[in-house]
Amino acid sequence: MFIVMVVVFVLGYLAIALEHPLHVDKAIPALMIGTLLWVLYIFGAYDIFTSGLSEAWNAYIHNGHGDPGEHGIETMRHFIVDKEIIHHLGEISEILFFLLGAMTIAEVLSRQEWDSFY
Repeated sequence: MFIVMVVVFVLGYLAIALEHPLHVDKAIPALMIGTLLWVLYIFGAYDIFTSGLSEAWNAYIHNGHGDPGEHGIETMRHFIVDKEIIHHLGEISEILFFLLGAMTIAEVLSRQEWDSFY
């Protein structure tokens, strides 16, 4: 699953880089990359976490037991849902609220400028 995520990222990045020849706005592949990577991450979390990339994670999940079993799956759900997704949604919300306020101010200033022009 990890390899599939890398392939999706590279293909999406190429789609963003080749915006003009493909006649596609950058937002479309960017949103698709983000969505697909989160979906792949959630569905493949067990394989990604237990692939042996992190000895500390394996020790934490096994918690002294041979098979992580339900404890390992619950730990991954807690880590993914309670920590990662909520953290990233919080960051995205901060950016969107900032842009909403900034664009509102820019629009108000733009309208005042045009009104004084006429």
